[in-house]
Amino acid sequence: MNINRHACAATAIFLGSVIASLPAWSQQCRLVEMKVSGQTAQAANVSVDLGEASPPDSSSPMAYQGPPKIRVGDGASCTASDDVSIIFGRQWLAGNRIYFSTYSGSENRVYAIDTRDCHTLWHSRVFEGGPAKYRNGVLIMGNQRVRLDRSCSPK
Repeated sequence: MNINRHACAATAIFLGSVIASLPAWSQQCRLVEMKVSGQTAQAANVSVDLGEASPPDSSSPMAYQGPPKIRVGDGASCTASDDVSIIFGRQWLAGNRIYFSTYSGSENRVYAIDTRDCHTLWHSRVFEGGPAKYRNGVLIMGNQRVRLDRSCSPK
């Protein structure tokens, strides 16, 4: 009888710890869409100069020349690699990284850029189609799907 009580107590403790930790396991990355005004994208205390807009006279440009110049707060700005050029679609902020959707001809690519020093943390494989989309912790790039972990890093 004591063995059954101990087994039940141990099982209850184990199940309680599993259930208590479920929210941590189930948390997903939350990208924040940056708001664009003119040629500047902004979210939280991060602003990005996207470069010259195309078409230049449009109130809603289709693309930006890049490469992006990133500033955090009142700090100095840095410039991402020239590879992060012809930016189109949405930009997303996640902690110390920004995701940019780019294209060159018919080839598209997504870049994750560190906001602190503008180095490239990651880039996708080349894909075809429109700009990248983000849904429920997944970057959707043409036929490719890349799940982002809790820290918004590609898995």
